[in-house]
Amino acid sequence: MRWSISAHRSFRRCPRQYYFNHMAAAWNATKMPWRRQAHLLKQVKSLALWRGSLVSLMMERLGCGMLANGAVDSEQLASWAWKLAEQQYAFSEAGSFREATKTAAGDAYCRLEAHEWGPALTDDDIAQFRKELVSCCGNVGRLGHVAPHLVEARLLRAASCDDPTNG
Repeated sequence: MRWSISAHRSFRRCPRQYYFNHMAAAWNATKMPWRRQAHLLKQVKSLALWRGSLVSLMMERLGCGMLANGAVDSEQLASWAWKLAEQQYAFSEAGSFREATKTAAGDAYCRLEAHEWGPALTDDDIAQFRKELVSCCGNVGRLGHVAPHLVEARLLRAASCDDPTNG
């Protein structure tokens, strides 16, 4: 058993949550299918969590490099994030998470609660999601004045801004 600060905090917050997240869930459980199901359930995302993970991945792949290089293109960020959102949505909607591993699926891996339990997302839900995602990308563009200070403090380093989805 591995122990970490996050595991400790999880146990203090809710021992049952700790058990299902850190003890029961196992991606490779074959003798006890409920353990595999617990692992899969840990990965279900709400729209807010999905948006946050997209923005986090976008910052990791593109945003930080753009900020450090002083050339933030909010439209490019939004385009990249939306392209990935479409891939993840299709992956989740098709239920591909049941066969594919996270490693094999790469950035396309996603499991949305709307596809797991419903209710189904409407066109209005998707339009609002896209609007909020684009807004997040625009906010990154407004961080340009902070970037030199982050680089100086070594919290941000210059990186390439290659589009990883072009494979």
